[in-house]
Amino acid sequence: ASNLERLLTLGEDEYKRVYLAVEIDRSQLIIEEKYHILLENYEELEEELLRFSLDLTLDTSDPWEKLRDAIPLFDRRVLNFLSSARMYLDQIPSDISNASRNPDSVKDNFDNSRSSQYDTTLGYRVCEALRNYTQHNNLPVHGLHYGGRRDQGSTDARIVHYSGLKLNLSRLEADGKFKSSTLEELRKLGDQYDLKRFLREYMHCLGSV
Repeated sequence: ASNLERLLTLGEDEYKRVYLAVEIDRSQLIIEEKYHILLENYEELEEELLRFSLDLTLDTSDPWEKLRDAIPLFDRRVLNFLSSARMYLDQIPSDISNASRNPDSVKDNFDNSRSSQYDTTLGYRVCEALRNYTQHNNLPVHGLHYGGRRDQGSTDARIVHYSGLKLNLSRLEADGKFKSSTLEELRKLGDQYDLKRFLREYMHCLGSV
C-alpha cells in the first residue's frame, strides 16, 4: 500500500498520537528558534563591544568623539537584546507546554526557575527593570568608557584593554520611572555601573531557566 493509503487507514487513536507527536516536534523547533534569536542578539552586543575595544586600542587619537558617537549603536544592541529576552520569557511558557506530554509540570518548573533566577541575581532584576524603563521612558546606555590595565596573571607585562556601557544611578533617579526597589539595591553599589556586567548575568540566567 502507498503511504497515502496507510495514512487514510489510521484509526482515531493512532491519528491522535501522530498528531500530538508532530505538534510536540513543531513546538520544540519554535523554542529553539526563539532562543537562537535571543542568543544572536546577545552575541551581536558582545561582538560589537569587542570590535569597539579593538578600534580604540589601535587608534591613537583622542577617543572622546568615538565614545560619544557609538552610544546610539549600543543603545540599539541593548534594546534588541532586552526585547528578545522579553519575547522569550513571555512566549516560552506556552511553547514548552505544547512541547511536552506533561505541560502543567513543565510550565511550573519553568516558572519556578524563572522566579528563582529573579530572586537570587541582581543582574536579572536590573535588566527586567531596565527593559520596562526603556519601553516607556528612555534609552538604556548613558555613556561608554574605555581603558586598560595590567594583567596581574601575565608574566610579560601584558595590558588588557576593555570597554563598558555606563548606567548612571543619578539619571535613573532623575527620570523617576525606574523600579524603586531595584534602584535601592543599586544605591548600595555606588552611582555608576558597567551595564555589561548586568547584561551578562541576565543572559546567564536566561540560559539556565
